[in-house]
Amino acid sequence: MMKASSTIRWMFTLVFAAALLLTAADVRARTSEPMQRGPVAGYNTQAGQAQVEYRVHDVGNIWLTITNKGYLGNDSCTSGQEDPCTGEPAPQLEFPGGSDQQYLFQAGLWVGALIQEEGFEYPRVSFAVEGWNAQDFQSNEMYPGPDPGNGIVEITQRQNAFNCLGEFISSDSAVSEQDFIAVYTDTHRVTPGGQAINDPTDGPHVPLGIRITQKSYSWSYNYARDFIIIDYTIKNIADKFLKNLYIGLYVDGDVGLCGAEQNYHTDDITGFVSTFDFVPPGQTDPINLTINSAYIVDNDGRAVGVSSGSDFTAPGVSGTRVVRAPNPKLRTSFNWWISNGDPNFDFGPAWVDDGSPGDWTATYGTPIGDARKYFVLSNREFDYDQIHVDDYEGYVSNNPQEFRDRFTGDLLEVHEWREADAANAQNLANGFDTRYLLSWGPLGIFDYIDDAGNRVYRLNPGEEFSMTIAVVGAEGFHDRNNPQPSDQEIDPTLFDLNDFYYNADWAAKVYDNPMFDTNNDGWYGEDTGLDSVYSESIGDTIEFIDWEGDLFSRVYPGPDEGELDGQLDPVEDEVPRPAKYDYTVNNELFDQGDGEPDFQGPPPPPVPIVSSTAEGRDLILLWEKNAEDSTYQDPFSRQQDFEGYRVYASNSGSENE
Repeated sequence: MMKASSTIRWMFTLVFAAALLLTAADVRARTSEPMQRGPVAGYNTQAGQAQVEYRVHDVGNIWLTITNKGYLGNDSCTSGQEDPCTGEPAPQLEFPGGSDQQYLFQAGLWVGALIQEEGFEYPRVSFAVEGWNAQDFQSNEMYPGPDPGNGIVEITQRQNAFNCLGEFISSDSAVSEQDFIAVYTDTHRVTPGGQAINDPTDGPHVPLGIRITQKSYSWSYNYARDFIIIDYTIKNIADKFLKNLYIGLYVDGDVGLCGAEQNYHTDDITGFVSTFDFVPPGQTDPINLTINSAYIVDNDGRAVGVSSGSDFTAPGVSGTRVVRAPNPKLRTSFNWWISNGDPNFDFGPAWVDDGSPGDWTATYGTPIGDARKYFVLSNREFDYDQIHVDDYEGYVSNNPQEFRDRFTGDLLEVHEWREADAANAQNLANGFDTRYLLSWGPLGIFDYIDDAGNRVYRLNPGEEFSMTIAVVGAEGFHDRNNPQPSDQEIDPTLFDLNDFYYNADWAAKVYDNPMFDTNNDGWYGEDTGLDSVYSESIGDTIEFIDWEGDLFSRVYPGPDEGELDGQLDPVEDEVPRPAKYDYTVNNELFDQGDGEPDFQGPPPPPVPIVSSTAEGRDLILLWEKNAEDSTYQDPFSRQQDFEGYRVYASNSGSENE
């Protein structure tokens, strides 16, 4: 093969991007053992030797600190836990990377279930972080195993790669350019410092007996650099079943410029986007795409107390995309609240007569204690956006929560919202110390109907389930050319979520790529009409739209049942699938992929073989031109794809420079 050459002065590091590799995630629970009723027993692990570690996703445009004790983020962006690569405080969630713009305090899992002890049944919730009582007690209830062998594992698709700690990390099993794998449990009763985990409301921590495997993936490629995908597997490792288990992702997203302003967490707002309209390349009619994403932003992009102008300190947005819910038949719940020592400002949306224990939601928004946390996890509520708090007569009262039959549209339930205190409503709506919780349940298998008519589910010993989220960053939420006129009255028509839509949609494409037939059944996507992947007759030559809007052809082997109408209906949504792909069944969504997780997007060309020789002060590079050769075709577009080489120069020769 012909060679290309280049002469470069100075010492340097030359990096070629590596192609993405495939893995498939198992989304099925394991076979259950015979049901047992009773308390979780036998877990009293001492966490004194827990191998707690912190690592930072930083290969893309979103920098996020990962821990192996269940939470994302950091205690502080200026004095929190150190990044082991730099020795400096690790970012919380910094976007764009290097900007010092932070969009997160901490986020982590909540897992709740009903347990029985001494004849009483009560809820217990194990959580990685809860955001409010941390100053009063050791609130983290999840830790890894003892040192050594229980730290964070890092691997990469990149060839011949070492991490900042000097470890060789290239692996054929890697999913992304930067994989972090962490395992932790809720079975500890003391912290690594030896302090008892003792909730001021509930007393000593009572483990549920769960183990969580957390795998997080990030890329530097343009289409994937603004999100990080996190895949969770939650397993019952106790010797008793867990009754009516719920899982939630709690996000306390403080938004502002690190080190440059105080109290930037006090003017944040949150909301949820279910769908957006998208016009595919070459078409004129929009299609409605589902992204199911919660987001949090600074109310006006400016520092606290700055009421006008375009001197933005945090103009972007961060959010959480639900890529794969832990059970496709479950609805996603979205609860948000404002935590504050003054009950007048400790607020969260709630239904009238919602059945909360002691009717606490009439006064407070923060769920303190396990009973309140379990209620929020399981309340089925889907809150209106924070911006509407002060518009009760207009928006809130006219938009009660309705539950309808997923296919017939018949109205099943209606729930009216409580009205916020009118004296404080505007202050609550225009930004505060806000956090949100996404939750699902009950998980496990159906057991029986109790005396009150409630369906009871159990997660048996040894059973597990999975869920996948994407942490998404996006730019331009606030427009410098059209800023909010005031920090006291926020106009939502000035919000721009287009970049957020784009990045959240790409996260799902990378998770289950609609242009890749992973299981080789001849079908690229579940729902026809969205990606033009169908034909009227088997054997026809059909055209596929590639990533750039161009077309390529393939002989069509035939559709799956119910996939020729271009719309969601019961037949289409209930197409039987192999067990490991069943997250697409009965999920009420158009699924553009084939049902098998890919964690893959359009890859770069193959990495060329490089050699070098020195001639005086000159360094001559020689590389194979296989990446440039017309014989290479992108596996998705079926076209030649070459964009160039990346060459980096350094005066010191240090890879980190």
